Amino acid sequence: MNKHIRLLLIAAPFFLLALMTTTILWQRFRLPEVTLRIAGYDPRDLLSGHYIAYTIDWENTDCSQFTNNRCPQDEFFQSSIDGLWDNYHRFYIPEKDAKLLDSLFRRASDNLVFEIVYGYAPNFRPQIKRLLINGRNWDEYLAEKTSTTEPEAKDKSVDVTQQNAESTRSPSTNKTTNGK
Repeated sequence: MNKHIRLLLIAAPFFLLALMTTTILWQRFRLPEVTLRIAGYDPRDLLSGHYIAYTIDWENTDCSQFTNNRCPQDEFFQSSIDGLWDNYHRFYIPEKDAKLLDSLFRRASDNLVFEIVYGYAPNFRPQIKRLLINGRNWDEYLAEKTSTTEPEAKDKSVDVTQQNAESTRSPSTNKTTNGK
């Protein structure tokens, strides 16, 4: 009998972890999606580590996607470190994309619209699904942005390299002709 109880006690944490994971995945994939506008809340620290710190911009969010055409702001508040509820959120990103995404997030002059897609239903905790830039997934937007700027940068670097090569050849050619 002790063997069975020990086995049950050993298996219980794994079973509970699997149950929690399944519940979160179910919520993530089955909850209806809502798209919310976001804005940075600290201009000195929009990108801290590998996440974007943002607030939900309720004034520019389309509330018609919710029941009763009313934005459920209270349900999107999160607990902060000090235990208070606030409107500060984080979206984690890979380190390699951090600088470019940070510079895009800071530039308001480009008329970029940043939005977060949540899985949301009443009485469920909202689940962050993805970040959108001008209605497109952020990684697709960055891939296009870097692919259009890379050829130009390569062309410029080739031009600079050719100019440097020509400028280093010219003085040496002049020296050899002057030496004759």
